[in-house]
Amino acid sequence: MRGCERVRADRSLGARRQYFDEGRVPLGEIPNPVLRSWQRCWEAGQEATRPIGFELVSRGRIREIDERSHALVEAASIELQQLARVVSDARLIVMLTDASGTVVQTAGDFAAISSRLKLAARKGVDLSEKNVGTNAVGTALVERSAVAVIAREHYFESNAVLTCSAAPLFGPDGGRIGALDLSGDHRPERPDFTDLVVTAARAIENRVLYGLRGVLLLAFSPREDLLATPWEAILAFDSGGGLVGGNTAARSLLGIQKAPRTLRFEDLFAVTFGEALRSIGQHQRAQTLQSLSGIRVAARLHERAAGAEMKAQPTAVSPSGGSARGESTLAFVDIVARDKGTAEAVARARCAYDRGLPTLLVGETGTGKELVARALHHAGARAQGPFIAVNCASLPESLVEAELFGYSEGAFTGARRGGAQGRLELAHGGTLFLDEIGDMPLASQAKLLRVLQDRTVVRLGESRERPLDIALVCATHQDLPQLIAAKTFREDLYYRINGLTVTLPPLRRRSNILDLARHLLHQEATCELSARSVELLLAHPWPGNLRQLSHVITSASALVGTGCLIEPEHFPEDFVAQASADVPSAAAERTSALVTLDEAESALIERTIRACQGNVSAAARALRVSRSTLYNKLKRN
Repeated sequence: MRGCERVRADRSLGARRQYFDEGRVPLGEIPNPVLRSWQRCWEAGQEATRPIGFELVSRGRIREIDERSHALVEAASIELQQLARVVSDARLIVMLTDASGTVVQTAGDFAAISSRLKLAARKGVDLSEKNVGTNAVGTALVERSAVAVIAREHYFESNAVLTCSAAPLFGPDGGRIGALDLSGDHRPERPDFTDLVVTAARAIENRVLYGLRGVLLLAFSPREDLLATPWEAILAFDSGGGLVGGNTAARSLLGIQKAPRTLRFEDLFAVTFGEALRSIGQHQRAQTLQSLSGIRVAARLHERAAGAEMKAQPTAVSPSGGSARGESTLAFVDIVARDKGTAEAVARARCAYDRGLPTLLVGETGTGKELVARALHHAGARAQGPFIAVNCASLPESLVEAELFGYSEGAFTGARRGGAQGRLELAHGGTLFLDEIGDMPLASQAKLLRVLQDRTVVRLGESRERPLDIALVCATHQDLPQLIAAKTFREDLYYRINGLTVTLPPLRRRSNILDLARHLLHQEATCELSARSVELLLAHPWPGNLRQLSHVITSASALVGTGCLIEPEHFPEDFVAQASADVPSAAAERTSALVTLDEAESALIERTIRACQGNVSAAARALRVSRSTLYNKLKRN
């Protein structure tokens, strides 16, 4: 099947001939936004054959851009990194610009792109249509819609070697605040990534709304399954029901044309603001609202601003440790996901979680399943709600149901006076993480199944049903289908928790062991790893995975003393003993023949590439050199 870029590039060749050589308008040959952009550039007197350069930007200008765009970059940072990982194999980089088209942030593997694109993708470069002609960023900002510009569709011929897709970003008032762009060197077989960049742009707009203070957010959609996804419509109201702002989906769905501050809740929906608050707040779940235009939607309330004046429901304090814990978790998962296999697994889990599907994380003990679960929560629409983790293997069988479902006063001997909420109730409005779900007793499995089906929970000793709104993430290191065959795990529960199964690879199969080690090391101290330590880390089989790596690094940091260079003698003895079969000991090295520096470097490069499963880009990152430098060393050696 021919790639999207090849088809459009072939068509654009004839279109350029018609437009620039014959003076005819090539209707139907290229997308209308691109054609309109050509016409704007032509009318502005721009010469298509003029060479286009990308100017250098002063440090003072960079500082000014950083200060001015700080809020936008902060709101977009998670999506930029996620998007960069998803498109890394397509050799695309991600750019974020402000409303003028000036680049304010980038992400991706810059070693995989041409020098021309590297010049364009620098902070401070002006990608407006006025400055560089037809291109995805500049044209999307003018057209106010997503645009892809392929090869010769660029107005200036010197940009015909590039391909880009961009979506404009709109603020709560509907005004343009920037653009999100995917750019790469032209590759004929590459598919169209426009839908992907649009989805990421909508998620960024939602995060901007979440940052508003003193507002109540109403999320709604004609389809309830789109709630808590980038495609949900969101409106922000003040305490009196005045409209403060909304996202693109909300303005489009309700046909909002006026400035937000001129509208009230009653101008949009066939119910008063107070009635809507009481209805949705009372039921604590999505309720049906009808807009004045006749559209029926599922709606829910969720508060996203610290210091908001209204309370749709009691604000739960997250046992996960708040935003600082969330930022730390996301930072570490970002390091974890630099491995291709892990990045793909995390991206799949994120898609499932964002769409409200129960997600089942499978992997060996210590592969970071809870870390991924926490990252899904902190990066998702429920980030302000609680994250409740339950290790099903650590709970005594007699206490599983009391812990999960809660109990009333007098439900059993020793029950707390007044009763207690269970973990399920505590997770209401947030995320419930059931670790080692395969170890849950059969009797408890049956009750959990009923809760997940009905979305209500009944405490032990009571008959009252309490509503339950949770996102569910489960994890196990066991083979659940085998447990089903052995009659120790319910098949119907398996299908209820398995909206999507995501397998996390073990550490020994990951290409980013050194990235992880250095990240953990720099959390403990500002130390570095010696060459012999690097060899040990890369050669080790890591049966304990991330948990073992963390233990090894923490122990070495405690023993290193003042030198701050981690040597093998600083590692735990059992770790060194395990690795001795693969890596020569220090004594053996002293008795072996001396090698040259080049030979030692060549050996280290070979081991690193082998540990990275032949992925040269991953090996270059592990060795902290550019990919081109690594290729040069490989040729020389």
